[in-house]
Amino acid sequence: MEFNKEEFRRQVGAGLGRLHRLLERRQEDPEALELSSGGVPEAGPRPPVLDCTFCGLPRRYGIAVLCGIGFCISFGIRCNLGVAVVSMVNPSHGQHAQFNWDPETVGMIHGSFFWGYIVTQIPGGFIAQKFAANRSGGPQNGSGGP
Repeated sequence: MEFNKEEFRRQVGAGLGRLHRLLERRQEDPEALELSSGGVPEAGPRPPVLDCTFCGLPRRYGIAVLCGIGFCISFGIRCNLGVAVVSMVNPSHGQHAQFNWDPETVGMIHGSFFWGYIVTQIPGGFIAQKFAANRSGGPQNGSGGP
């Protein structure tokens, strides 16, 4: 069996067209459109394309749970800095300290980390105001922003 490029393009195009019509809920045959007596298309209630529920509950509960998990992860990341600095500075279990930092340097590291959190809130707020949350939230979370 030989690979036919034109047949492949035709089949992929037809499949993508069917998928597009399914997602957009368009009729395959526009001539079969039924009109009311006033000439307006009759549109009954359509079921949703995807039934997005969260364990049988409305979608907002799933979003609330995911937001809660995200906040817990963010808080955990902030807490890990303090634990990591202590283990890097203090010798433990017969190992020598990785860094010879005095308390002032450790305070400067903590301060710079938390100032970074504060400073990124302002551009994050402008971005969230200008763009929708679904457009700005993902890149902000991926970059470690607010």
